[in-house]
Amino acid sequence: MGAIRRALIGFVLLLVVVTIGAIGFWYLEGLTPLEALYLTIITVTTVGYGDYYPRTTYGQLFTAGLVIA
Repeated sequence: MGAIRRALIGFVLLLVVVTIGAIGFWYLEGLTPLEALYLTIITVTTVGYGDYYPRTTYGQLFTAGLVIA
């Protein structure tokens, strides 16, 4: 498998994880779509500023799954 193909697959998988994360936070936490996207990105990159965080039990479980993904 070529390097470009592997990079493309990695990029697509990252987009899938970010999209699922944003939709999940939007639905579970009641955030705006932009806040949900922001929370997903700071969670996936493990920055974790703390300004947004999951407040519900389902949101916390979702976050744990997102971090593992």
